[in-house]
Amino acid sequence: MQKNDKKKYALVALIVTLCVPLTACGGKKDEAPAMPEFYAIGEDQFPSISKILQFGEEIQFLQIGDTEESGEDAEEESSSSSTSSSSTSSSSTSSSQVESEPVSYQYSGFEAGNQAAEAYIKVLQVSQDGTLMDELCATVETTDFSEASGVAYVGKPSVTEEGTFRLEVQWEDDTCTITPSIELPPPPKEMTQLSVEEAVSTLEEYSAQSLGLPKDSMDEYTVIAEDGLVLVDGTVSFKLDVYDSSTKQVAGSYMITLDGSHIYRLDPVSRTVELIS
Repeated sequence: MQKNDKKKYALVALIVTLCVPLTACGGKKDEAPAMPEFYAIGEDQFPSISKILQFGEEIQFLQIGDTEESGEDAEEESSSSSTSSSSTSSSSTSSSQVESEPVSYQYSGFEAGNQAAEAYIKVLQVSQDGTLMDELCATVETTDFSEASGVAYVGKPSVTEEGTFRLEVQWEDDTCTITPSIELPPPPKEMTQLSVEEAVSTLEEYSAQSLGLPKDSMDEYTVIAEDGLVLVDGTVSFKLDVYDSSTKQVAGSYMITLDGSHIYRLDPVSRTVELIS
């Protein structure tokens, strides 16, 4: 009986030993991801760098981040969403970023990453309505691609969002890393408007020296607001006169924008304004 038991134990040990490498080596997680033909978020897309530059097998590809959710529920959602979005992704290996975590696509093996980035962005500008921009999505004329490492941004207005569909193209040595995103505009600032009394108080808080007045203290002056509003550099503003309290003469005239963000001093001779703050 003991001899048979030993054989059973040996057989079980052999099965476990064989199963370990099979589990480690099998499955889709170890499969290399295919290079996408498009970088897409919703209906916004740009052709990928591999589609435009048409490079060969010497370029290695790595996808950083994952838009897929784990679990059986996520798999069911993924299969249903892939059916509804087949119009944008069925004909190609389209990369659709639908979660907040950004997904990046890294390509290595170029002779020079900066040259690959420059060539790719130029094609997007010419044939894809791409606009060269900075990190804040403001349009720029040029980007310096001469350094061995750097970053450039190219984008266009989003089709479905009130924002910009943008690619961040980062390069270093022989590598290019591309990250698509939807950049939404900053929320509008609330417009606060000063009352006449607040405009007078704002001017009184400045020192006499900063306003270009000859006396030492604003206590020696009286600030009076004129009726109506004036335009300064296209901006509606209050007009305030500063009187010398002893002589009752105007010592200076100033304009304050309605939101209090800028103060101008009027030159009485040239009738021009100087920005004080």
